[in-house]
Amino acid sequence: MVISISSLEKEHHFKYTPHLVFEDASLETVVKEQCQKQAVPQEALHYGALYEKELHLGLEIPSKVQWIHPEVGYGLYTTSEIPAGIFVGEYTGLLCCDPPYYKMGNYRFHYPHLHTERQLSIDAEGYGNMTRFINHSFTPNLTILQAFHGGLYHVILVAAGSIKKGEHLTYNYGHSYWYLRGAPHLS
Repeated sequence: MVISISSLEKEHHFKYTPHLVFEDASLETVVKEQCQKQAVPQEALHYGALYEKELHLGLEIPSKVQWIHPEVGYGLYTTSEIPAGIFVGEYTGLLCCDPPYYKMGNYRFHYPHLHTERQLSIDAEGYGNMTRFINHSFTPNLTILQAFHGGLYHVILVAAGSIKKGEHLTYNYGHSYWYLRGAPHLS
C-alpha cells in the first residue's frame, strides 16, 4: 500500500517541502550573505553543479514509507533499482538556530560550512520531504554530501552503491546523534 504525501503529513504532523524553509526572513538574509562572503569548498561546488537539476526541481527517487517496528518507527524504501552515484534526495526542512545541546531533535541535521554567531541546523520535524524517513545504519547504502547551489549549501543523499528495488534506505547518523541517546536499535 502506497501512502500519499497528504496522509503522511497528517499522520506525522509535518508539512512536505521539496526545498529548505527559513525560520524567518532575517535568518535567510544572514545565511545568504554569509554564503556569499565565504569561500566554498570545491567539492561542494562540484556536487552543486553535478546535481543542479535535482536540487533546482526538488527531486527525489521513487520511494515509499513503511512501518518497521515500534523501536524504529517508519523507514524509506526504494520502489525501483538505483545505480551507484544517483541523487536520492536533499535533506530538507526548517533552517533554524540550534537549540541548547541537551535538547535533542530527532530530525535535525547541522547546516554545513557556514560560520555565523549561531550554529544552524536543518530541522525536518515540522517541515521536510521523504528523506526525513531515512533511518540509521553503520553499513549504510547512502552517502551524505554537501552541495552548493543557488547561493546556499544543501545536504544531499546519494546512492553509495547499487541499491535493489524494495531495499531500506539508510545513512550513518554519526557519533554526535547517538552521544546523548545511547546505542541505536538498528545497525
